[in-house]
Amino acid sequence: DFKIDNSFKDRYALYRFYAYGTKAPFVCLFAAIDRNGDMVVFDEIVETGLSASRQAKMVNKYTWKKYRLKPTDFQDDIADPAYWTKHSEKEGALYSPADFYSDESIFLSRGNNDRKAKAKIVYEGLEVPDEGPAKIRFTENCSYCCETLPNLPSAENDPEDVDTKSEDHAYDALAYGALKVLTSLVSEEKRKKGWRYKLFNKASGGSLNWKTS
Repeated sequence: DFKIDNSFKDRYALYRFYAYGTKAPFVCLFAAIDRNGDMVVFDEIVETGLSASRQAKMVNKYTWKKYRLKPTDFQDDIADPAYWTKHSEKEGALYSPADFYSDESIFLSRGNNDRKAKAKIVYEGLEVPDEGPAKIRFTENCSYCCETLPNLPSAENDPEDVDTKSEDHAYDALAYGALKVLTSLVSEEKRKKGWRYKLFNKASGGSLNWKTS
């Protein structure tokens, strides 16, 4: 039931979420939040081998050509903290990827890199409630997200985190954004219990260990 039409910008708050990469993929996710606080990820950009400057130019060109949206049409652009590492130079000054994006009028805000909080918010957002939709949904054109998110393994020594050596780029971008815009899912009570243990208890009544579950 998600449609992009002339009233699109009036019906949703629009966001973009980023995970940084050059040799590894850089990911930009396009998200729309409705009045109920439900999120639909409606598009994605996944590319490798691009400098930060070229990434920003691509995001702007793609967004305008496909949706006729400018950077100012988005409420926020939430990014991997790696975007603020200064490892390049421009006109004699040290530059970070975030600086190159700023040159293209994309002003990034820093995401939260708490890995357990990221895993928890994504799991909670994808859980389908008894009534109504899940807080996080994807349109079918987001093929990279739909292929990689379901296959993420947990970290070998920590069931509360995902394996950082896996294909976690779309997951990272999603988690940085979700932690900032889906604040209703974060509560003290839920923080005290790990999300994978919650799944284990729900599935097995607590009679098995989480690995078996």
